Amino acid sequence: MRLLDRPDLANLDRFLTRVAKVGLAAMLAIACLNWTASACHARGRGNSAMTRFYRQAWQKQAQEMKKQMAAEQKAQQERQAAFMKRFDTNGNGKIDGKEKGPAQKYLRALELGKNPDKGFSGGFSAQPAAKSRSSK
Repeated sequence: MRLLDRPDLANLDRFLTRVAKVGLAAMLAIACLNWTASACHARGRGNSAMTRFYRQAWQKQAQEMKKQMAAEQKAQQERQAAFMKRFDTNGNGKIDGKEKGPAQKYLRALELGKNPDKGFSGGFSAQPAAKSRSSK
């Protein structure tokens, strides 16, 4: 008795043949699309003025983002160095011992949105208010 004479295996064989044919057709279609796309690009149709414009705009934006990130990183390093210079009194590169209290108080004030460097703002200024000129 042949194995293909069994009905369940015969259906499986037809199914696998059908799947192989569909897969082959799909691969052929993808290859044709890929070939036509590369042919169009080679002739210059894929490199239109709008494509160049968007590419240049993207590159410019990427450069600006790199500059902005570098500036932010530099500012963060400067803030860190200023903080350590202010609170690291023994110069060991760590905030420990007596340095912790003032540093935590400073950071807490920053988190609350206050500017601890300005000091107390009692609502009046030692400077006399500038008088505005009235136009005639």
